[in-house]
Amino acid sequence: MSLLRKAIFFKLRSNCSTKLLKVASFPATRMFFSSTTSRMDSIYSSKISQIIRAINGEASDDAIKYGIHCIAIKSALNVEASVATSLISFYLHLNDLESARSLFDLIPTKDFISCTAMITGLCKCGEFMEAINIFRSMQSCFDSPNLVSFLSVLPACANTGSLQYGKQIHGSIIRRERHMEARLQNSLIDMYAKCCKMNAASLVFDAMETKDDISWKNLIIGCIQNGELRKAIGYFSRMRTSQVEPGEIIVRNLIAICPQLNCFKFGIELHCYCIKNGLLTLVSIGTAILKMYAYFKEIEMAQVLFSDLQHKDHITWSTMMSVCSHTKQAILALKIFKDMVIENVQVNEITLVSLLQACSLLRALELGRCTHGHLTKLGYNCNVFVISSLINFYCKLGILGKAEILFSSLQEKDLVCWSSMIHGYGINGHGEKAIRSFSTMLDQGLMPNKIVFISLLSACSRCGLLDEGWKWFNSMEEKFGVTPCLAHYACIVDLLGHKGKVERALEVVRTMPFEPDASIWIALLSWCGTSDGDLKVAEIAAEKLVRIDQNDTSWYITVSNMYSMANQWEDAKRNRYLIEEKSLRKQLDVA
Repeated sequence: MSLLRKAIFFKLRSNCSTKLLKVASFPATRMFFSSTTSRMDSIYSSKISQIIRAINGEASDDAIKYGIHCIAIKSALNVEASVATSLISFYLHLNDLESARSLFDLIPTKDFISCTAMITGLCKCGEFMEAINIFRSMQSCFDSPNLVSFLSVLPACANTGSLQYGKQIHGSIIRRERHMEARLQNSLIDMYAKCCKMNAASLVFDAMETKDDISWKNLIIGCIQNGELRKAIGYFSRMRTSQVEPGEIIVRNLIAICPQLNCFKFGIELHCYCIKNGLLTLVSIGTAILKMYAYFKEIEMAQVLFSDLQHKDHITWSTMMSVCSHTKQAILALKIFKDMVIENVQVNEITLVSLLQACSLLRALELGRCTHGHLTKLGYNCNVFVISSLINFYCKLGILGKAEILFSSLQEKDLVCWSSMIHGYGINGHGEKAIRSFSTMLDQGLMPNKIVFISLLSACSRCGLLDEGWKWFNSMEEKFGVTPCLAHYACIVDLLGHKGKVERALEVVRTMPFEPDASIWIALLSWCGTSDGDLKVAEIAAEKLVRIDQNDTSWYITVSNMYSMANQWEDAKRNRYLIEEKSLRKQLDVA
């Protein structure tokens, strides 16, 4: 036995670095020949565990770690709970879940530490249900799980939505009088938030004596994920008054919800907060603010921010290009791309899509073809997102044949590709082809979404296909489970107006389940002719438009001109009087 231990010792010494041996120190080597066998096994097992844990924290060669595992097997110490637990942590660190499972199963007597290590590792690898099952087994074997055990299993409950089991664990925590532990309370808030129980998360939060940045983060992000956006802003205000400063994750997520709330003022306040607290040095924060300004079409503010950012990565550059393209600043988008090339910034798919959008706006065929060649050279010719943008580009320039070739070359077509091709047929006046493409998509088992239906209904509207348009509009919710939104109704209103059915279009607008915006009334007004029915509809549309924007009375002039063309001079005069009345009221309000 002593010779075997000597051989193991010298094997370890030859394989491990001097630094690692210093960490382990081996004070027990003097006892190798004088201690009892059981004591020697315990000491040696402890030292092996120390070495493995030390090596796990080092950037050393994995071969050394595998070698120590082999030595543990040779000395029959691999079934020792402490050694096996250290090895399990090592293999989980390498994401080798199969080896970790095998080691765990070989342990004859599992303890708290080995079970907890396995649960933590399984959660890290996304095997949440297996982690919960091991915790259940552990509860049946041991009387009282410790703090680390609870902390290791709560993320599994959170990520699987196991609310009932999470509640049981919460009850177990209260029974063991662990409910005042801040780390457990933070995990419980996260668990309840991810299980869509924000009231329970708030109760746990309010019961906390000391709230740290993680407590606030879990609650605020939970509110955002559960759609309680106003509450998230309220908690953010409370957090600031509590002297706990929000970090990157909270601020970035709050910036992202500004477009959803249509709250530009709050977005500016967050921008100011980031400047004051030095958060603009973080690339993710700068990029989030750029996206926010893009949504509100504040191109000048986006430009100033982009210029002031000291740290820009390829995502920031691509976002700025996207801002320019979506706000139809094509020349500026090309300038940003030129600067990217000069700065040797990595080009990604967002960059290429934004560049193609700029080419479409400028109708720059040659530049678009160069971009096509460049993206092929970079290996993006199989990227459905990029190819869809390329299809849009060729369709908008009327080169439908090239778009069809690109579409046919794709082996796997997603909804974005189909939508691009259907839209392309529509803008080029091929409504029947758009409908055939939609039918082919259905035959291939793909279910349309809102965007696909907008492309289809827009094609029907452009080509005057009233019966087909009504057919697919009426089948959206009933057959495909897609609830019509404002854009779908706008297509139908435009389609009815195109076919001269203005009064019927007004009926559709009045039966909409939400308030129509200016685009709906403008579309309706644009199709009104000089017949009596049309003129009445035009007057209603103009009145609605003036209510939406009280500073713009030009719509009354449009209706007045319609009455004049129809020789209805009294009605024309009445509309002119309405313009003068609105103008007078405006002057009185200012005074």
